[in-house]
Amino acid sequence: MVAKKQQDEFRIAFLAAQECASSVGTAQELGYVGGLLVTNHLGRPLEFQCTMPVRPNRIQTILYGDSLVPFLLGELIGSTLVERLAIKPHLILIEQPDLQTLQHQMDIPLGQLIEQKVAGESLMIGQTNILLQTAETHELKKQTQLVPAEADLREPFLRVREALGETIQSGAAA
Repeated sequence: MVAKKQQDEFRIAFLAAQECASSVGTAQELGYVGGLLVTNHLGRPLEFQCTMPVRPNRIQTILYGDSLVPFLLGELIGSTLVERLAIKPHLILIEQPDLQTLQHQMDIPLGQLIEQKVAGESLMIGQTNILLQTAETHELKKQTQLVPAEADLREPFLRVREALGETIQSGAAA
């Protein structure tokens, strides 16, 4: 019975953000929305959080320059989503490098999906290579063995993006 409980305890979160457009008056403004899906080790959803669109103003765009998008995605959107979670994950996965700044805002290990294994720095979870942003990997490696070998950790990101699209669409209709 203990082994079953340990399996149920390993949770993975999939964090994605995307640019969205909305009409404000007669102007078309760009913003960003983020979504965070927490699943168990089998990929079954446990919790989903998303943000309303975050739109930088002209002054922020000027002052932040090239650091604006990493700030918005990682430090603002990503950290807000993680803070709101009722079910804390053991690992948060990202696809977008601009979300890496989130690692400085939390103590949950962050991993980025990568195409090819990087010697000594990456980990294979299921069928997916992950570049870990943390030095504490020993316990994490043991836990990730609970993920089925055939698991494709890219697939949950499709679900997050689709859910964000539905959220944006329903928000525009409201």
